[in-house]
Amino acid sequence: MNFEINIIGSIDHIDKVNGNIDAELILENGEVYTATFFTLENIKNIMQKDKKSGESANGIYFCASDMIIVDIITEKIIYDTFKDLIESNDISWACTKIK
Repeated sequence: MNFEINIIGSIDHIDKVNGNIDAELILENGEVYTATFFTLENIKNIMQKDKKSGESANGIYFCASDMIIVDIITEKIIYDTFKDLIESNDISWACTKIK
């Protein structure tokens, strides 16, 4: 199946090892799905920040809808992740359909 990705914001300006970014998957049938890609390091840093700020019950948990965790954030990894989710028929539970 052919598809396109739309990365929200500039992937060139985020920390690829300690970052997160929103992306959309646009299927050839017009369906659009959304997800946020996080690195493990980014989740760790968010939880440490929350321990200091008191958010998320003082950093005891982290949650995000449509979360996909990757080692590093690159356009190729986002593309390959979406491709695998489509091929494995897991896209509908891993991401939210927005159109």
